[in-house]
Amino acid sequence: MAPRLRKTRRASSRKRAKSENGSDYISSLPDVLLTSILSLLPIKEAARTSVLSSRWHHLWKSAPLHLDDSFLNLDNPDNPDIDDSSCEAAYNIIQAHMGLIEYCNLSKFDDRDLFPTINGILRQLSQKKIKHLSLSFKETWERMVDIHIRVLEARDGNILERQVYKVRPSFFKCKTLKQLDLFCCRVSKNINLANMLPNLKEINLEYVFLNDVFMDRLFSCPNLEKVKMYYCCGPKRVQIRSRKLRELVITYGIHFPYVFVEEIFIDDAPSLEVLTIDDTPCYFVTPDHHITNIMMMKLKIRNAPNLVQLGLYCYLGDVHFMHGDDVS
Repeated sequence: MAPRLRKTRRASSRKRAKSENGSDYISSLPDVLLTSILSLLPIKEAARTSVLSSRWHHLWKSAPLHLDDSFLNLDNPDNPDIDDSSCEAAYNIIQAHMGLIEYCNLSKFDDRDLFPTINGILRQLSQKKIKHLSLSFKETWERMVDIHIRVLEARDGNILERQVYKVRPSFFKCKTLKQLDLFCCRVSKNINLANMLPNLKEINLEYVFLNDVFMDRLFSCPNLEKVKMYYCCGPKRVQIRSRKLRELVITYGIHFPYVFVEEIFIDDAPSLEVLTIDDTPCYFVTPDHHITNIMMMKLKIRNAPNLVQLGLYCYLGDVHFMHGDDVS
């Protein structure tokens, strides 16, 4: 009888240990809670949970994903093909992931040969209900710096614009995007959307080539609250009509001839609280002695009743606070 009692005690002890370490409790949670937990983990740790049991094998693939491609190369810092491997890894993850992708930072697709891949990725992100996208092309920006002197001599801003990636109009149909960060790229001029990015709340643009059509559509986004533009090229006149816009920051470089704004017109912005205009010199520090009309930049404000912070760190040719139908 003694051996049988010892066996029973050992089995009972293992059962108590299994309950005390909590493994049964976690495994009994519904999938919706488990995927929510996994979404809070870094992608590598989330993927490693697939070895815990057969039930966990594909669970992480359906969890809401936060993907940053700058963290995909930490294990191989000396790999000469690190960017290629990071691009391939990011593309494969996005393609294979079965759940939502809430946040995505893409910074490894600078090669022009990879631009078609970016088009496909943005299409997938839109389908997977992306909420926050950050897209940057730092190497392209460095190439722009290298050719800046020749651009000044040629007086042709198109030379720079042709160097950068163009975001396709189809992406701006995305209904779930709430924040968009773009660095060193351009937007299409063929945006014929009546309701562009209907849930967009914040946009940050730096060294982005813009155009009048895009700007008009941007400030028509119904839920837009924050707009920050740093050294963006394109429209000389910025006209603001936005019901929910609360903060607007425009920084242009006095040494870069394709960045300055000649006029900012706050036509109708009843929720605007903060307006900042800054002419801090950008990285393109080569002065162009032919640029004189930057001193003529005008600011017109017609309707901004809640404006409480106005920061003007720039040269202004004129400032108008307008009333009623005054448009002069």
